[in-house]
Amino acid sequence: MTFASQRLNEFPDWVKNGCNGRSIGMSAVPQIADDAGAPRKSSEVGHELPSSCYTNWCPMTDYTQIFGAITNDPRYLRNLDWGEVRSGHPEGTIRAHIAEVDRNLESLRHKLSETDYWRLRVIIHTHDTFKAEAQPGVPITAPHSHASLARAFLADFCTDADMLAMVQYHDEPYALWRQVASRGKFNQERLNALLAEIHDWNLFLAFNIGDGCTEGKGREPLRWLFEQVAGKVESQFTAADIL
Repeated sequence: MTFASQRLNEFPDWVKNGCNGRSIGMSAVPQIADDAGAPRKSSEVGHELPSSCYTNWCPMTDYTQIFGAITNDPRYLRNLDWGEVRSGHPEGTIRAHIAEVDRNLESLRHKLSETDYWRLRVIIHTHDTFKAEAQPGVPITAPHSHASLARAFLADFCTDADMLAMVQYHDEPYALWRQVASRGKFNQERLNALLAEIHDWNLFLAFNIGDGCTEGKGREPLRWLFEQVAGKVESQFTAADIL
């Protein structure tokens, strides 16, 4: 039994029975193109709760408990010291990267609720942790990408569908910016799909600031992202919050 299953058993029957009394089935993630702009099959990414459950199924979740379980899991611990100094990551290891993003989070904490602060800590400590086990050079949505492996790991502890999507697509904004940098244009349909896939853009933009403002990373991708989502999402974070 997974940690998420154990937590679900703590909730009343109307929660365990699903949305509006219906069974909570596992529906495929909506299609988003891969890094090359080609459509990919939903089965390549895994599964999440149906979208109706975002509003109809909202159990209380102890994210501090989830954080503690994740950071004590041997799968997490075995990967922390992977990594060497490389482009965009002069800090080298996963452990050092997480520490740097954690410090950035503290700079944003005054604009976050306590719940969102801990949700972000869970995402930060999950998003890049499986690079050591990933297949290099594959699309974001490939089953053995570091994002897909991280999402699968988080799903053992957490039923928060938006957090799972954020871990899966945490590199998607940067991948789109790279299209602009190399081709002068980007796949608009792919951005539209991301806008539909992520629901809590306040949380996602806060994560992007924390992850994108580490040493060795330029701020141009973040400025571009804020330009693209302006007027399309709700968030208290703006380009003025870039660190």
